[in-house]
Order: sequence, then structure tokens, then C-alpha cells
Amino acid sequence: MNKRVLIIGEYSAVGLAFLRGFNDYDNSIIVDHITEGDSYKGLTKNKFLAKSRIFSFLYLIFQGILYSTKKYDYGLWLSPFVFKGPVLVIKIMNYLLIRACKKNIVYNCTSDSVYWRNYNLNFNRKILLGFLHDTDFIPHRNSKKAYYLYNLAFIKKMDHIFCASEEYQYPYNDICKSKILRYPIMINNLDSEVEIKKIKHYHGITRPGFKGTKYILQLLKKNGISPYVTEKITYKEFVENLKKTIIYYDQFHSIF
Repeated sequence: MNKRVLIIGEYSAVGLAFLRGFNDYDNSIIVDHITEGDSYKGLTKNKFLAKSRIFSFLYLIFQGILYSTKKYDYGLWLSPFVFKGPVLVIKIMNYLLIRACKKNIVYNCTSDSVYWRNYNLNFNRKILLGFLHDTDFIPHRNSKKAYYLYNLAFIKKMDHIFCASEEYQYPYNDICKSKILRYPIMINNLDSEVEIKKIKHYHGITRPGFKGTKYILQLLKKNGISPYVTEKITYKEFVENLKKTIIYYDQFHSIF
């Protein structure tokens, strides 16, 4: 019988990379993907959904209910908070999907509640309970206590816990054991026949507070570097730019 995998969530094309990876590894594996896209990376195919948070949320709920009626060998979660709404709704939807999967695996690759609250406790990084530059100076909902407590309960229900990097593993060190599984990258998309790279220095703005855009640009200016900068472009456009780039600057904020 063919293995069935359910990928829950999309963050910076990680879900898409896993989907393609499973298909390339063994095309007999049946893979479903719950996602409304990723507005930060312009991965949302439906422009109407991209503009309406309400319809985007309802579309996620529809997918969640639909796939919860099926049975899967593995559920691959990219976050406890794929369903971006009230805690009660998140609990219900996650319960239905966890029950539909024999094994549940979380792949920490984004800023969940544990990240917001535990990341900087022992480092010189001011606690903001969310990067306020990205949230119009309103603390991120995932930073609230109710979400944090559910995040802790969610982790206990996982059979395996992986982290995309040390950046996402550190906040969990005092909570549970986890292993690092490096970011899946769609190498084929990055193959380039461009011999002359037109972009010497490149920074793509997605979440300026989270990525530390201000400090990246200040540092480059201090060193006499004028980077090529883009904001809110599609993932496809971003990849095309990377093919023409020599050095890409992604993130400044990190303890590593």
C-alpha cells in the first residue's frame, strides 16, 4: 500500500520543497499539502485569497476539515499555528489532523510561541514578544500566553521534533529534545546558466524587523556597498534574482 503524507503549512517555500522532495524521492508516495500560500514570499497563487485574510482563513479551515477525513501515515507540521486564528479554533483543527495521522512530526522553521518567548532569555536581545517592526508595533498573537501554553501542549503530542537550524532549536532546548534537519532547498530551481552575474550584492525584504533589514543596509552602506533591494516579490522572481546574484544577505538577527 502506498504511503500517505500530509504536509501542514507553508513558510518560505519549505512546504513546497518537502512536497517536491517526496515526489522526487518516490512518486508512489501520496502527498497532500494544506496551505493558502505564503504572502511574505508571494507564494499565494490566488490573488483574491492573498488580499482577504478572512477568505484565506476559511480556505485553510476547508482544507483542514477535508483532509481530516482521510488517513495518513505521517503528518508533517511546519508550525502549531498554521490555522491563523483563535486558540480554540487552532486546537480543534489540529486535533482533527493529528488524529488523522499515525505519526506526527513537527519541523520548526518559523517563529512560533516558543520562539517568541524563549529565544532571547539568556542573550542580549531585548524582549519584544514579537518583532514589532513587522506587526505595526502590536505584539504578535503567537506571543500571547494562551498560544504559548498551547504550543507546549502541541509539542508533547509530536512523535518526532526537528528544527531547521540552531536558530529554531535553541528556544526548545529547555523544553524537549530535538534534532536539526537542515532546510530543504529546491536545487534544480537554482541551477543557473547565467555566466555574468549582474547583481553583486542583494537583499530581499520580507520581514524587516525579523530579518534585521535596517542593520544589514547600515552595515553595507558603512562599507561602501550599494545592494540591490527588492520587497514583496514572488518566490519565482526571487529565485530568478538569485541566479544573477554573487552575494545574498538574508538575516542579521541571530545568536549564531
